[in-house]
Amino acid sequence: MNNQSSRLDDLYLESYELDTSELTPTYRSDLRTRPPDIFIDESNHDWSKLSWKDVGKPFSIENFSQGKRNWERKYGQKMSVPIQWQHFNRKVHELFTTDLFQKRIEVRKKYLNNLLTLKVKQADQTLREAIQFNIWMRLHQKEDVFWDPRGKRAIFEGLDVNRPNILLLAAGDGYDAMQLLAMYPRGHAVLVDFDKYADTDRFGKFPERYPFLGKDPKTGYWNVFTKDEFDIDFEVCDIQKLKFGREFDIVISAGLIEHYPDKYKPLAFHFHRQFLKPGGYAIMTSTRNQFQLRMFYKLLGGVINYSYRELMTAPQLALYAYKNSFQILRCGSIKAYNFVVARER
Repeated sequence: MNNQSSRLDDLYLESYELDTSELTPTYRSDLRTRPPDIFIDESNHDWSKLSWKDVGKPFSIENFSQGKRNWERKYGQKMSVPIQWQHFNRKVHELFTTDLFQKRIEVRKKYLNNLLTLKVKQADQTLREAIQFNIWMRLHQKEDVFWDPRGKRAIFEGLDVNRPNILLLAAGDGYDAMQLLAMYPRGHAVLVDFDKYADTDRFGKFPERYPFLGKDPKTGYWNVFTKDEFDIDFEVCDIQKLKFGREFDIVISAGLIEHYPDKYKPLAFHFHRQFLKPGGYAIMTSTRNQFQLRMFYKLLGGVINYSYRELMTAPQLALYAYKNSFQILRCGSIKAYNFVVARER
């Protein structure tokens, strides 16, 4: 985040007050204790009797970024998965750290200037940029569909853990691990990502004043935490090269499974089992297959979509987990994500 946006965020969040929600230039602060806007529980299935004919298969996103297409034309080869992830991390970080108030002014000014000077092609390009920007602003800042703290708390509540040891795979900005630590205090988290940029920028420059709200399971009191209050280590490493054993109470991934075609999904689920203590929890989320998100990727896929990606339903994600030796404890959907909370069978 640039220094100007960081200072503006601090002005918006000089103090924390429960049951409030405010906009900052780069995100929404949500300290409301009420239930999430969207929480659909789909746990009531006998997974042993469900088939793919019953639940269908995921929706594949085919709209790849212009950056990916340009790179492949330049180098005359397919972009490898590590490079795809590096480009995605940088583009997503750019979106999450944009001063949305200032950006709105700049885009409008640029569009009007192009119209007034009869620069039709540039005006058309700016209009497309304005549409993409307004979609991002609505979903991230106004509706808070990607971080969705009340939805995440609903997913994570009720775990039988004390001071948990947490592993977040393909960590990105580390959001879900920090929300878990706010709910289960005095725990420890290891964030894993093979892209150094995730450590230095996506997590490293995560808003210092962003408030994570959690109700202490022992006292029942609500507490607010910020990033620097958590015990977190970051491992820049390929998941397949991690040296950890089965030592984590919770292994979590956010949007990881959806990047694996069916042929490789067993490997993705193996990553969760590999580091999980006996009786520990695997928590997996995937992007929902719904009209709003299909349109999001139709209009912004050309900006941010660098890799294979699927949109799923909650039963699809759960059935994948069941067929890969997990006992499904809970599954369902929040605003943008499906979730599965599971244990190894």
